[in-house]
Amino acid sequence: TAVAVAVVTLAGLGPAAVRVVSALGAQQSTIAVHSGPAELARLLGMAHVPVLLRALGAALLVAVVLAALVRVRRGGDAIAATGWAFLALLVTSAWLLPWYVAWPLPFVALARDRRLDAAAVALTLAIVVSRLPL
Repeated sequence: TAVAVAVVTLAGLGPAAVRVVSALGAQQSTIAVHSGPAELARLLGMAHVPVLLRALGAALLVAVVLAALVRVRRGGDAIAATGWAFLALLVTSAWLLPWYVAWPLPFVALARDRRLDAAAVALTLAIVVSRLPL
């Protein structure tokens, strides 16, 4: 599936697809003020996000994706697993913009997982509240 998606993406976008991937990689070297790692660092009383915290976020993301793959391999719902993987990506990413919350929504809408629904709503609300001028 990943190869098919890559082929279709390259056919449709051409070299721009490669630039998007490199831009996403470059964004990970910066930290958004309201990203999951930045908010956690602030809760822990840190002035900035240490490398260790970012590494822990990356490890958590890898663990969630691997768990999703194992679950699907054992007969679990692939659509729900993809939704959970996207939510994990948003929570652990150092660069988070509000519109990123749209990424998991198709999977959340198609999956029949109430916990995934609740997690997506909670993440959306957290992103909205973090942007309110309080």
